Amino acid sequence: MREVAIFDIDGTVIKGQSQKELLFFLYLNGFISTYSFCYLLIWFILYKINLVHKSDIPLRYALDLFKGWDADTLRSLTKKFVNKVLVKKIYSEAIAEIGNHREKGNRILLVSNAIDPIVEELAKYLKIPDYLCTTLEIIDGRVTGQTIGKPVYGNTKVEVISKFLEKNNLTWEQTWGYGDHITDVPFLEKTKYQFIVNPNKQLAKIATNRKWRVLYFK
Repeated sequence: MREVAIFDIDGTVIKGQSQKELLFFLYLNGFISTYSFCYLLIWFILYKINLVHKSDIPLRYALDLFKGWDADTLRSLTKKFVNKVLVKKIYSEAIAEIGNHREKGNRILLVSNAIDPIVEELAKYLKIPDYLCTTLEIIDGRVTGQTIGKPVYGNTKVEVISKFLEKNNLTWEQTWGYGDHITDVPFLEKTKYQFIVNPNKQLAKIATNRKWRVLYFK
């Protein structure tokens, strides 16, 4: 029976936060101000250390920066960012895990709160056709600063994955889950096999109590 390996991206497939890295890339290339970059960086750091649990807060501020941008320009810049910067941050261990699942004939699914221009390019690089992510709203070729649907984190990950499984005649009993953050716990709880990547103390305790496997990627 074919199964599905579900991978979170930030902190699981790649080292760090893809959207923070994109902002840094845009800042270095003169597309956003020092004030905007530093302000958003603080929010991303607070999220990473679990002082902010809702990743849509920094995401909303980031989306405001892109409001009014030409969509093709944003995608072009994001493509350069992914292929010049982000691919260097992919964990070799994550590549190995993905490869192991491919050898077993399992389907690979990327699920992330990151915006679709980032996830699309990363998925292309990894040759993974299936992904679910936060989708930017674009009207008349311009980014509106809004998203289509909810940002994909926490319980929303459970919702979008459930729809994907149903659409493909699959169930949660056929899934493997990989995540690194407390907001990944809701979808990991639903999977048959759970893997926590580089856990902090809180996640390590959860993994121990629930007998989930812990992986350390470098």
